[in-house]
Amino acid sequence: MSDVDVSVICGSMNRGDWVASLESVLNQDYPSYEVVLAIDTPDPDREGVAALQQRYEHLKVVFNPRNLGPAGARNAAARAARGRILAVHDDDDYAAPHRLSRIVAYMDANDVDLVCSYAHWRFVYSDRTMLKRMPLTDEGLKAALERRNCIEHATVAIKAERFRELGGYNETFRYSEDKELYLRAIRRGLKFGCIDEPLVEIFFGESRITTGKRKVLMLYSLAASLLHNAEQQRTDRVPAVLFRFALRFFMPSALPRLRRKVLARLGRNV
Repeated sequence: MSDVDVSVICGSMNRGDWVASLESVLNQDYPSYEVVLAIDTPDPDREGVAALQQRYEHLKVVFNPRNLGPAGARNAAARAARGRILAVHDDDDYAAPHRLSRIVAYMDANDVDLVCSYAHWRFVYSDRTMLKRMPLTDEGLKAALERRNCIEHATVAIKAERFRELGGYNETFRYSEDKELYLRAIRRGLKFGCIDEPLVEIFFGESRITTGKRKVLMLYSLAASLLHNAEQQRTDRVPAVLFRFALRFFMPSALPRLRRKVLARLGRNV
């Protein structure tokens, strides 16, 4: 049996404030965990990585020989992980110091396979944050995921055994690999849950995939939904899937950004 209970898995290209972000998960109050960092660039910040390794002995680093993308980087980190629980972290987000403690307590008390949590959204154009809520129950999360990706991936933790049974992330998906994983988990019968507390702060800037490459991400998201319905032989759902996709795809990209700006300035939650 491993002496590590939780493995935080993170892919990074060593851009932006990745060190500060990583330190938020390197300074958790949970006693038994490791952070596995997969460096996903052929030109890494070796000096910065070495400095972190000297300060934090529970940091394990994997250097990918080439850029594998988010799915490939997280798979590389997961292969090197020893914990019974894998907790996802993105290198431009910030984890609350008690995040891992809450995850372990919730998963052990509720016997779930995959858990997410509420999150705070922070934007470059506002000093306010927005609270991102998600459905709390297994049934509610799965029903919502059939319509859209309602889960913030940086809040997710999954039992390592279940993750490996699923085969990890599908590396064909350069984007929306998280949604594809959730839908595959639904088909395999995994139990979901959500912690009704914001445990991660998610920063939205112009460089994020979700704002910079919106339509490409939407195409991958559509592919995940179509694959999910094909695997279930639910062709009756496809017209609704395509209709929702068309509404979002042809919507001017400025509108979602404008909505977030207005809500952020008003201090509204989503």
